[in-house]
Amino acid sequence: RQEELKREYEQMKIREEERQKREAEDRQNREVEERQRREDEDERRKREEEEQQRILFEHKRREALRLLEDQDRRRFLEAERLAAQERMQKDEEERVEEAKRIAHASLQRQKDEENLRIALEEESKRLKEQEELRRQEEEEEIRQS
Repeated sequence: RQEELKREYEQMKIREEERQKREAEDRQNREVEERQRREDEDERRKREEEEQQRILFEHKRREALRLLEDQDRRRFLEAERLAAQERMQKDEEERVEEAKRIAHASLQRQKDEENLRIALEEESKRLKEQEELRRQEEEEEIRQS
């Protein structure tokens, strides 16, 4: 009967450890999903901003065409040059921001992978220590009996 209780206790401990491990994995997955959701939201905002920039650029281009139609060639060329310059500057800023975002996402993925690796190593170490303690307890019980 004592052996049976001991087995049940060991099984209960194993189930509890598995439950804790699942909870840790679920928590990690939720964090990854939340980060992905934020990245997706940032990407959506970026696309909206790009669309606004495109609309603004188109508006400036139309204004430039209107100036041309008014026979003000010099002002048209200057407006076209400024619009193109602004667009090139905006494109460069977007390239820099994209590179930063990619670098940040890559670094975050590396951190996530490292944290997960460390957590798995710690869990493995903890399970080995528990197994060693259990083995020592069994040996002690065998010696005592």
